Amino acid sequence: MKIKHNRKYRLLSCILVISIIVSGFYRTDVKATSDAVVLHEPYFIAGEDGTDYMHYDIVTFGSYPQTDPSGDTKDPIKWRVMEIDGDRVLLWADSILDYRRINNKDADRKWWDTCDVRTWLMNDFAQEAFTVDERMAISHVNHVVEYPETENKYVTVSDTVFLPDMDELYTFNYAGEQWTKENRSFLYWRYATAYAHLAYIKAGRDPANLDGYWLRTSGNQKGVYQYVKQENHGAFSWESLWYNSSIDTSAIELGICPMVYVSKRYLEQTLSAVETYDAIPYDEYEPPYKDTVWVDDDVSNPRYEKQDDGSYKVTYDVVEMGTYPQSDPLGKSTDPINWRVMDVTETKVMLMADSILDYRRYNESEDRNGIYWGSSDIRKWLNENFYEFAFSQQEKEKILETTHETGSKYLTTVYSGKVTDRIMLPSYDCIYTWRQEEKNTLTKDERTAVIWRYPTPYSYRNYKKDIDFGYSGLTYWIETASSNDGSYQFVAEYKVEENPCADVCGVVGSAVCLGVCPVMYVERTDSGVYHKVGETEITTIDSYDLPLYTDVEDDDPSENEGGNTGGNSGNTGESGDTGDENGNIDKENKDDIIGEKSDSTENTGGKVDAVNRSGKTIDIKDASLVKIAEQIYTGSELNPDIILRYNNGMLVKGIDYTLTYTNNTNSGIAYANVTGIGNYSGTVSYAFAIQPRVIDGLNTILKGKDGKIYKTVYTGKRIKPKTAFRLPITVDGVEQRLSPKEGKDYTVSYSNNLKIGTATITYRFYGNYNGIITKDFLIVPDSVTKFSAKIKGDKTILSWNAVKGASGYEIKRSTKKNGKYKVIARIKNKKKYTDQKAKGKKYYYKVRAFGKQGGTRCYGKEVVVRAKR
Repeated sequence: MKIKHNRKYRLLSCILVISIIVSGFYRTDVKATSDAVVLHEPYFIAGEDGTDYMHYDIVTFGSYPQTDPSGDTKDPIKWRVMEIDGDRVLLWADSILDYRRINNKDADRKWWDTCDVRTWLMNDFAQEAFTVDERMAISHVNHVVEYPETENKYVTVSDTVFLPDMDELYTFNYAGEQWTKENRSFLYWRYATAYAHLAYIKAGRDPANLDGYWLRTSGNQKGVYQYVKQENHGAFSWESLWYNSSIDTSAIELGICPMVYVSKRYLEQTLSAVETYDAIPYDEYEPPYKDTVWVDDDVSNPRYEKQDDGSYKVTYDVVEMGTYPQSDPLGKSTDPINWRVMDVTETKVMLMADSILDYRRYNESEDRNGIYWGSSDIRKWLNENFYEFAFSQQEKEKILETTHETGSKYLTTVYSGKVTDRIMLPSYDCIYTWRQEEKNTLTKDERTAVIWRYPTPYSYRNYKKDIDFGYSGLTYWIETASSNDGSYQFVAEYKVEENPCADVCGVVGSAVCLGVCPVMYVERTDSGVYHKVGETEITTIDSYDLPLYTDVEDDDPSENEGGNTGGNSGNTGESGDTGDENGNIDKENKDDIIGEKSDSTENTGGKVDAVNRSGKTIDIKDASLVKIAEQIYTGSELNPDIILRYNNGMLVKGIDYTLTYTNNTNSGIAYANVTGIGNYSGTVSYAFAIQPRVIDGLNTILKGKDGKIYKTVYTGKRIKPKTAFRLPITVDGVEQRLSPKEGKDYTVSYSNNLKIGTATITYRFYGNYNGIITKDFLIVPDSVTKFSAKIKGDKTILSWNAVKGASGYEIKRSTKKNGKYKVIARIKNKKKYTDQKAKGKKYYYKVRAFGKQGGTRCYGKEVVVRAKR
């Protein structure tokens, strides 16, 4: 029995060995790993065909929209392990995750330390892609930004998420002679994800650049940025883009393939497995976006169609764009926002929300009643809080900044001025125009239908919590003021049951919460940013379905303790209320149900669940930060609003948390400090950047000579004019001026400031400001003194005292003191001149000293005298 056992054991061993040997002859793209996580830098293994194949480890870290072209869901991000440096690992994204411009607008902000894509990577992308723990595991790395030789400047910056550098790609030399052009190409090649590809193609971008991605490397000449252009089945080339009138990096979107340094210990503790891939040839790849499709989202103006009975039918295109709490009264989840297409031109589309999305005061306090749209609280909320919360970065890029009048040509008593907004309220003039479409051919009811809006369940619940106004919830603000006493216009409905009618009225802005029905302009493009979902046909208010909120309870059924259910599956009402057999609440009693607050559920933003009712609170650190907008130095404390979410619900400042700030005046890293209250506890701080203010628009004042080249008199010593600066800025609609100080905000250097001629002052700004300004000034000879003109016979003899530093003098003559003077001589280093052609006439003479710089004369002030006998 023992012998048989040994034979069986040897047979099994042989089979196992043979299996291992045979398996070595087959190569697969993904190889299983052991339970122990071991990370490797890229390495080479010889294949059966004699080719050295590069292998690299793949790990997952963070999440970002990838397989879902709509971007509604996220997938784990795959990263290639590029380098192991002690306790940190350099990861490089395995795909092009998005497409961005280096700079969104201003091509002058061109270098890595100040470009928009760096700000986006370290803020928006990092917040969306990584959890708090993952962000903590990312290491800071210092990069030297080398400006072109013409600027002779180096800047060191600290990055967390960054783009690869050209030098880094050249120095990934892992295997000497095996590091061939083909192997480098396989390692560098990237495909876009389905999400990124769809956004790129639908934006109408050049397909030739689809698989190209940015580097953070600037070129060696002004306005050049490097990127990797992938072509010819895996070959790569370094390309440059020039800033000029026809092409610049604020107009071109290329791929974003980021890098991060992550703690090796964190990866080893959190990864369950590591995949190992071969860098296979280009033609063996299957693009992840191969089957991506989209719909035609072109839109049209409203259509007005006359019916057989003489009435008009109005048909609107409706599109989706952005998300906001709507169907859930508690705001725990968000829904796509529907917008009516109100106006279409060749380049832009005007959208107005199809529902009242929220209720707010025009201004938050009585002391701001005199503040109109340009500086109003509701404008700030729309353009900061709502804008940041409701729209993705891709959507934000398609929302146009619109400069518009805040007054009205129909209301002559109100303030009129121009402001620039991304998100607005409709104006009185818009409403007036929409009510008179087709030259007043619409009936009163049809005009009402054009401007009528219903609230959502979420917004109506907010309205019911703050009923302090005589009209119903079917009212919304327009941006136009109605008088000079702090009143504003709004759209109101009257006697809905008897005679549906909408009109505009005025009310003090801090007195009431009324509806917010935003308006915005977006680029007209088949970009996938807005998605057409259908059409809406309106004739009268009666053609609407019942209000959206009629069947919606205020709070979760589990919170309404003591309520009875109707039927087997009825929803729970308030104590003593009964649902029908399907669980619906009696619509006649809806006003008694909607908006009522249980004593145990005062929360208006964050999630309310069992831990709250048991006396426990939620750690504020568990809430996620949507974003803190990047700030720019203003000379004053900067207190940006923040947006916090918990389980898709928005937290409310003053109810769920308090907010303080530190280090929030000067440029650098500031902190927003959040302390939980109510259902939340604990503290957390969020860092945000205060960027130096770029000195565009800075006025230089040299001894009061604003806007003109300054002149000063030659002294024989180096001249250093005193300088003052005024920088106009606008903060919350209020114009201010900053005054940078020498030694604190900038340094001054001079050149050519000793001799007569053009001298130059160079101001280099630092700290709270950024940029370089050069200003020229003239050093000129002094005026001549003791100038006289004496007539002797037919000649006139001119004389004067010599001027220090002058190389010559110019003499002019005229028959009238204020007449036209003609140059009659330029002489060198003399103090006298004889006018041989005067013929005894009493001419007027001018003389001025000059010096030379190169071939250019620099003149002093003229002195005039009349010849005498």
